[in-house]
Amino acid sequence: MEERGERLAADQHINNQLERMVSIQAGLQSSMATIENFQKGMQQQLQLLNEQMQQQIRGKSILGEGPSAPVERGSNSSQNRNNTHSTSETHEQKVTLASVYLEGKTELWFQGYMEGKELPSWQQFTIAILERFDESDPDLIVGNFNKLHQTGSVADYLERFEEMKSHMLIFILSEL
Repeated sequence: MEERGERLAADQHINNQLERMVSIQAGLQSSMATIENFQKGMQQQLQLLNEQMQQQIRGKSILGEGPSAPVERGSNSSQNRNNTHSTSETHEQKVTLASVYLEGKTELWFQGYMEGKELPSWQQFTIAILERFDESDPDLIVGNFNKLHQTGSVADYLERFEEMKSHMLIFILSEL
């Protein structure tokens, strides 16, 4: 009889341990479900953020609206007008940041371009990219610039002039 009592006590102990393990397992499953829901929410937020970023940069190159945008995009902004000193550190940051957004053959070109070199200045960087990837004909750009005259509003003329001036600046700087 004593043996039976010990067996019942052992069975009861095992059942208690089993119930405890089932309870712990249910708690773990609940925690995992919570973590999975949190992960899904984070993935959705990340996807939305990624889509927003893509919309902001869609159609823009690192140089601005297109490959032949001004070398110093934004140089006339109020922020730059307020800064009397442009540090090389800022230009290094521009090159570093721009290189992060390079993709495909531009990224491969940049890796080869940087082999054994120090980080170029922003001006050197933009000229090198345009020399490699801009398919504009310098003679055509110079000819169009020389033929530019006002046919519409002053604002239209000024816009065309500024665009062509930036193209000219790129070719002038690349010849220095």
